[in-house]
Amino acid sequence: MQVFITPKDTQSRDWVANHAQSNPVEALQVAGAITDPWLRCQAFAHAALHARDQAQRMQVLGAAFASAHELKEPNRIVKVSAWPLKILCIHKEVEELERQTERLLEIISTEPHPVRRADALFEMLGALAIGPKQSFLEALSPFEQACQTIRGSKGDWMLRHIFPVLERVDSTRAANLLEMIERPTQKALAIEESERQRTRSLEQICSWPSIGHHSPSN
Repeated sequence: MQVFITPKDTQSRDWVANHAQSNPVEALQVAGAITDPWLRCQAFAHAALHARDQAQRMQVLGAAFASAHELKEPNRIVKVSAWPLKILCIHKEVEELERQTERLLEIISTEPHPVRRADALFEMLGALAIGPKQSFLEALSPFEQACQTIRGSKGDWMLRHIFPVLERVDSTRAANLLEMIERPTQKALAIEESERQRTRSLEQICSWPSIGHHSPSN
């Protein structure tokens, strides 16, 4: 059965994002009542960010990942799962982070469309940028492969936007990625953007998914 996003679901997600820290009990109740799995996953991620202890945080994150899995389509499951994945990075839950990263990479490997595959992996990379380097690099390889498979400028565009982030994580891999960008304009823009971001922190450069260090968003 198709679930339609209602204004109430969106409002509920936003309420949880704004009140999870000050009113954690009600935030969990509001998140659990959201009908749309995408918005419920995001709401649970916000609630997990401010959970009172590790046990509760892991329980709420489990609910977030379970909500994401209701979406069925690989790219949508992985894209919204980047939200709870980022919470695992923020709280340095390394063991669970590695498990979820492996699981999500397996799911997205079944996505036949390279644009959708790259798009979902881009979201994962945003979450993993502040986590362990190895987890980030594990998601980077299939992202690069997907981008190189995409026809037109979209692949170059996506490689360009991950380049400044990768420079902070692994400068050698960043140089290799730069060589994958075929269009001179996109390559020049990647270098220009990296220079512009030079004085900013990794958290400031990599602002997606917009949870934790950043404001709530869609």
